[in-house]
Amino acid sequence: MNNSLTLSRYPPVCDFCSSKKIVGDIKAKSFDMPEFGLGSITDWAACRICLELIKAKKWEELENRSVKSFFENQVEAGLEVSSELLSYAPSFVHALHKKLRENFIGIEEKEYIEGQTRIACIKRKEEIH
Repeated sequence: MNNSLTLSRYPPVCDFCSSKKIVGDIKAKSFDMPEFGLGSITDWAACRICLELIKAKKWEELENRSVKSFFENQVEAGLEVSSELLSYAPSFVHALHKKLRENFIGIEEKEYIEGQTRIACIKRKEEIH
């Protein structure tokens, strides 16, 4: 099994809704989701609205916001939103957020400076046990 990771640099965006104004990181233990062929090994960036939803434990609202922004981003990028994706995305986001809550450590509030980048570490499907 290949143990390498895919690393990429990108301007910070909220990992929940893709907003560009990040005000905090959600600290969590690394986790795998073999049923979806992915895992999470880095903190999750959050905008003010998503951070407040997390603090208030308004998980359903956070999930709805995440799914809505995902579809809006798909349309904005000119990508097709299939009926399969429409039915799959909500259950995927629910499972992903549930796994994040199970591995939650804490919240670190901080502002990212414009022009700063984050490094994303993504496990490839074949690396999930």
